[in-house]
Amino acid sequence: MLVALWSVCLVLGGCSSSRYVQVSSPQNSESPAVVPGDYVRVTMKSGEVHRLKVAAADLDTIAGDDQDSRHSGRSLEIAMADVQKLELLTARDISAGKTTGLVLGIIAAVAAIAFAAFVIDCPTCGSD
Repeated sequence: MLVALWSVCLVLGGCSSSRYVQVSSPQNSESPAVVPGDYVRVTMKSGEVHRLKVAAADLDTIAGDDQDSRHSGRSLEIAMADVQKLELLTARDISAGKTTGLVLGIIAAVAAIAFAAFVIDCPTCGSD
């Protein structure tokens, strides 16, 4: 039960966030939407999804090392024309509000479970 609660808190609360980056066409921009060192989630028009650490980017392509555990370290070069959605992952930027909420939620859940266990097992409660 506690493991399930912990998992839900981690998934729903999260300590990080991501933001969508506009996939620009060459006539709309003079610089790429991401820079080397950024972590991105690339959703292809085919539906395939890649997580990359960007090594190079220009208006036509994005190249980087695949961060997916199945293909970790594999170098990819993706044409921006094939990209449906590009998300800049900010996992390295810890959100103080989300982290505080997560910690307080976990503490409250553990306290509620401990209190319920005490009430159920209390030998002197309710007997006069």
